[in-house]
Amino acid sequence: MVAGEGIEKRREEADKTKNSPLAKAEVDAAAREKCRDCPPLAGHEITKNFKEHKSWMDYQARVTGMRAGPLFLTEWKYEGREFDGFKATECLLMDAKAGYDQFFVAPNQFKYHFQREIMSDMVEKARKQHEVALPRPPVQLRWYFQEPLSFQYMAPLIAQISPTIQTIHLP
Repeated sequence: MVAGEGIEKRREEADKTKNSPLAKAEVDAAAREKCRDCPPLAGHEITKNFKEHKSWMDYQARVTGMRAGPLFLTEWKYEGREFDGFKATECLLMDAKAGYDQFFVAPNQFKYHFQREIMSDMVEKARKQHEVALPRPPVQLRWYFQEPLSFQYMAPLIAQISPTIQTIHLP
């Protein structure tokens, strides 16, 4: 009973945080600083709610700078595609990945076959994002990876889609 009350309290605090005047003011201020002629500005924020907090959520919030709380993340939706973040001042669409090095026993060697499929789905997500991240410039698409093995595996695959998609290893 106590644990359930704690989760409910965190959920209520998260809802209050994301709807607070300060959070909305920060979004409005960022919108005023936007670059001109950036098509992804036509997109919109989406909120994803979770039942429990995971460490990858902290990484995504830190890298993208989007609003987040203990049980929610704010992401960006543009042209039917979801992105982990968007920085209007740079006309930058972002994705941030953390926690995938657990799939590898060594560079490019997966523990289990199904994990390769998960990474293939990630490549397909990058391909679909690239299709709408137009025109280049000013639109930029950048993928961040927290861990080295997943970065080493994904960077060449994403580069095959397009060298304009930036991949960054950022612990």
